[in-house]
Amino acid sequence: MAAIVAVAFTGIWYIAFSKVMAKITSTPFAEIQKERKPWKVFVTLGEYIIIALILAYFVERMSVASWTEAAMLGFVVWVGFSATQWFGAMTWDKMPWGAALIRAGD
Repeated sequence: MAAIVAVAFTGIWYIAFSKVMAKITSTPFAEIQKERKPWKVFVTLGEYIIIALILAYFVERMSVASWTEAAMLGFVVWVGFSATQWFGAMTWDKMPWGAALIRAGD
């Protein structure tokens, strides 16, 4: 269920920021629209299922008992893995800061 909700929020997030992303990355909006392929939704769903399973494993192993502990764990995992990857993309792949911030929010 968490993976399905995450895919839905990701879709909403990128719909909301797609024009801003096109402007920041100098990619024409029409080109971004062409990249939307139905099969990518299933790949994303698979990614989020794996993430949810790994987080559930950590929650179980660490005896996380409250939503605040779970939120802290989620934040720490995000900073430790996702945020550092976007920093690397900005540093080495010259991804614009704005685009990285949009991507880091999904």
